[in-house]
Amino acid sequence: MDLLVKLFENVYFPIFHEFSVLFDNDNILVFATLLLIVILTYVFKEKVNLPLLLITLLLSTTMSVLVKDWVGAPRPCTMGIESKVDCPVDSYAFPSSHAVIGFSLLISTLGKLSFPFYLVFSVLLALSRVYLGVHSYFDVAGSLVLSFIGYLIARILLVKLRAIPYEKRI
Repeated sequence: MDLLVKLFENVYFPIFHEFSVLFDNDNILVFATLLLIVILTYVFKEKVNLPLLLITLLLSTTMSVLVKDWVGAPRPCTMGIESKVDCPVDSYAFPSSHAVIGFSLLISTLGKLSFPFYLVFSVLLALSRVYLGVHSYFDVAGSLVLSFIGYLIARILLVKLRAIPYEKRI
């Protein structure tokens, strides 16, 4: 079993625990994510980045659902690790859809003024999944890779549609 999951099994951080339990609820996660996007887009005036961010989020979460069902990996809380919330036994572990959401926001805003805020959000979200005992570090790491793939597909699509300029990067 994942060492990080075992490390978090008997640990309790009150504020982080409340954050983790709150964002375990899918409806709250979606609402908070959309609210964060609206606020940060307004504050930093990054409307140009919005299509890339939203398409990355859509592609990555869709791929997450498909890969999760295809791989069928059991959750740590079904294999003897104590969960701090009700173990979602009706779904699989790999990849973490919660972490995919955070990492999609993070990757889409790389180099933007809003990036540090998305960095904090995505790291807290990813760690909360391991802390709660519903995902392993491997599940979260796979979410990062899947988010990057979603970003690349979204970027290629938007460049082909001429919605964003092609930027040669070294």
